Amino acid sequence: MLFSSAALQATNSPSVDALKRLHRAAGEDVSAACGMSFSGSWKIFCRENCESRNILIQTRENKAQRERYSIEYLKEFSSDVYVFYVNISKLKQSDSGLYRCGLGDSSSAMIYQEFRLIVKEGQFLLKLLRSDGRSR
Repeated sequence: MLFSSAALQATNSPSVDALKRLHRAAGEDVSAACGMSFSGSWKIFCRENCESRNILIQTRENKAQRERYSIEYLKEFSSDVYVFYVNISKLKQSDSGLYRCGLGDSSSAMIYQEFRLIVKEGQFLLKLLRSDGRSR
C-alpha cells in the first residue's frame, strides 16, 4: 500500500477551496494522515455528510478494514498528536469526492477533518526520456 500521506488542516466548516486536495490516478492507492491534538475512542472515516450510507468505517478499534478502505490510529510518542491514517486501495473515478475522518468520545460527538480526493483515469505524469536519460 502506498503511503504518500497528506496532513490535513483541522477546521470546523472549511470551504471547498480551503480543503486539502489529493490527486491520484485510477488503480493507485491513497493514504491521508489526519493529525489531531486530542484522542477519542470512536473513529470514523466517511464520505460527504457522513450519513449512514456514506460511512466507510466506524469503530472503537485502533485498526480496521472494510473492503478497499482501512484506518489506523496512532499516538505520536514525541508529542501529544494523535494521527489517524485513512487508506483507500485500487482507486476508481467514482471514489472522487469529499471525505471526512473524525475522532470523538461517542459516535454522535465527533470532530472532523476533511479532504477532497480527485481520481482521474490513466497516469498524471508522463516523462519522455531521451537516450541520455534526461527529460525532454
